[in-house]
Amino acid sequence: MSRATLRRALPVVAVLVLAVALAALTPRAPSGLPLDPRSRAAGGTSVLVDVLRELGAWVDVVDRVPTDGEGSLLIAFDFFDEAGRERVRRFALAGGTVLLLDGTSPLAPPLARPETALFAEPLVQGCDEPALRAVETLEVDAAPLETPNGATGCFVRSQGGDDAEDGGAWLVSQPLGAGRLITVGGPGPFQNAQLGEDDHALLAVTLLAPGEDARVRMLSVDLPAEVGEPTSLGELLPPATGPVLVGLLLAFLALVGWRARRLGRPVQEPPQVALPASGLVVANGELLARIDARAGAVELLRADLRRTLRQRLDAPETADDAELARLAGARTSADPMSIAALLTGKIPSNDGELVELAVGLERERARVLGGAASALVDA
Repeated sequence: MSRATLRRALPVVAVLVLAVALAALTPRAPSGLPLDPRSRAAGGTSVLVDVLRELGAWVDVVDRVPTDGEGSLLIAFDFFDEAGRERVRRFALAGGTVLLLDGTSPLAPPLARPETALFAEPLVQGCDEPALRAVETLEVDAAPLETPNGATGCFVRSQGGDDAEDGGAWLVSQPLGAGRLITVGGPGPFQNAQLGEDDHALLAVTLLAPGEDARVRMLSVDLPAEVGEPTSLGELLPPATGPVLVGLLLAFLALVGWRARRLGRPVQEPPQVALPASGLVVANGELLARIDARAGAVELLRADLRRTLRQRLDAPETADDAELARLAGARTSADPMSIAALLTGKIPSNDGELVELAVGLERERARVLGGAASALVDA
């Protein structure tokens, strides 16, 4: 590979290294986890957040279980240890409502019939819970839960099954201190894909935000490290990737420094010869004087006046000296005969006559260009 090709490829390599480094350091957006309140996927719960906020509820996504007992708390998964579950109980004891979507949690009642389940069957209310009177039917795919003593079980099979006889219900509400713990047999009605079906949205709003300006907190579903998925590209790469990228970056910086540094003092280059325009005119005049070329000098001066007259008087290129003299006399009120004599007179025989002719030509040129220039020439 030639040095020129390597120099052109260096910016591309630098951009690729920077892109990989940024990707490794950028955390993954929480958009695909099930029941995530920030997820727009079918299994997320962001639509529930939007509905609650549209109805005037204050909805917050929190990373830790509060214990103030204010409002309601939605828990999608139970990844707690005993200390975490104790915080959930304290929240309910202080007067809060806990909605637990994880039927396998130790906080939830056991399954009524582990060998059977409610396979997407319509469920009717089947209880006397006043807050749920407006919720008539649900259609879920989940297992029934036992109803402990003192708890209320709601939503049983609508086809006359024996759920009510053995205490099985999809929703179980248990009083806990000043609050209550509500457990459901499955999270389906609260997910984005099913929230708009049957009375699912009504059920969610009734449980989480029963009044105006209700406060709802939804626990983040970020998985713990021992069971979670990688949260960044860096966690997917081998451990040696970081040192390799750092080595490539250092090598690139060393190459840039090597190519950019100039060893030794700067080389002083000889400046170009400056030749001003006035110097060129003087040199040309001296050259004409040495070879006694008065005819050539006079012709140059007269050609310059003719060019000026044609430009200022809008005369055609075919106009002769007599026509130019007539137009100049009409413009400046000068004698056309004297102007014609300047343009067509004899060649001076000495330097004095040449200077006199040059002054006359310049004066006539200044008159055509304007009064200020004419005054300057007369002076």
